[in-house]
Amino acid sequence: MFRGNRPIIDLVQSDGETRAVFEINNKKRWVITFFTDDIVSLHSYLKSEEVKVGEISDEGRYGKFFELEDLDGNLFDVWEHKDCELIF
Repeated sequence: MFRGNRPIIDLVQSDGETRAVFEINNKKRWVITFFTDDIVSLHSYLKSEEVKVGEISDEGRYGKFFELEDLDGNLFDVWEHKDCELIF
């Protein structure tokens, strides 16, 4: 599915049955992405609350990302992209 020329949903077959996380080649992948306008502040806040978060990855024109894991082991993606207008 696309909005303009951007994908809005990715469907990937997982290696096993899970809830909000799946694996490809033994690497955990997220199902849900959260968007933020201030990834650095959000990342710092979550770390201060002892949430399990990965490092911020700056992917240049694709924005900045990090992953977080909840207490049940569900994996989520957090994305900041200043040039992407989200209209729902």
